[in-house]
Formats: sequence, C-alpha cells, structure tokens
Amino acid sequence: MTRAYRRKIQILAAARDEQDLRRVKSLHLERLQGNRSGTSSIRITKQFRLVIRFETGEDGRIAVVIELVDYH
Repeated sequence: MTRAYRRKIQILAAARDEQDLRRVKSLHLERLQGNRSGTSSIRITKQFRLVIRFETGEDGRIAVVIELVDYH
C-alpha cells in the first residue's frame, strides 16, 4: 500500500487542477456527501481511500489531504 500511496501523492502534486485528476480514471475521484460534504476522495487500493479537500491558494487550486480511510 505504501507504494500506491506514494504514487497517488505524486499524481496529486503534479496535477494543475481538479480536471487533471479527473482525467486519471484509475484515481476514481469522487465528491463525497453527507458529513463529508466539501471533500472528495481518490482510491489508493480497493480497501483504502484518500480524503482530500480542494482549496484555492496563492499558487492556484491545491488538494489538501484530510485523511486515509479504510472503507471496509
């Protein structure tokens, strides 16, 4: 899982915006709802997802990592 986590973080760091992430289908980027409204998640493995929030900073739009979640 560590290798997959690193790979996803590299993809997040290289992305210019949310659309770049949406183009990478293997991320399975999705907006979350309910008590996680305002956040999104990407798939690390079949079991783990990385919860992120998009913010606008001085350098443009950035993804802030909130937590790593075990969905099972």
